[in-house]
Amino acid sequence: MSFVDEQILVIPTLDSEARANLDAELYKKFRDDVTLVDIPAQLGNDQKGNCGMYTAILATDKFLYVPVFGNDPENWKRGHSTMMDKMVLHMLEVNTRKTVVPVSIPRAICERGISLRSLAWTLKGNVADRLIEVARNTAVRLML
Repeated sequence: MSFVDEQILVIPTLDSEARANLDAELYKKFRDDVTLVDIPAQLGNDQKGNCGMYTAILATDKFLYVPVFGNDPENWKRGHSTMMDKMVLHMLEVNTRKTVVPVSIPRAICERGISLRSLAWTLKGNVADRLIEVARNTAVRLML
């Protein structure tokens, strides 16, 4: 699951019982303040890790970095396609004001359960500003 905008939560398509439980829990917490958007998951019989889980999104204030699986030949062999990637990207684009950025995830990464969120580190405020400043100063020194 991932919030893709204010009060918009994307979830993988769930069976009816799991969806009913999720709806009940979310209603307790948010009442009707959250809109759920079902995003298809393309899971194969040999499911390993999170290959095909499009909801493993990394969200920032301005961007949604969305895993796509159809660009990797190893994923093709298991039924992942760029057509499904495009459909999911379109579904996200119409449900957020943020810029949607596809990130190709090779089989070697997703089968280990590694997602964009686990590969990223998000900072805000003074810590982020300081880190950017250090990086900029380091780059200048390296170029001199």
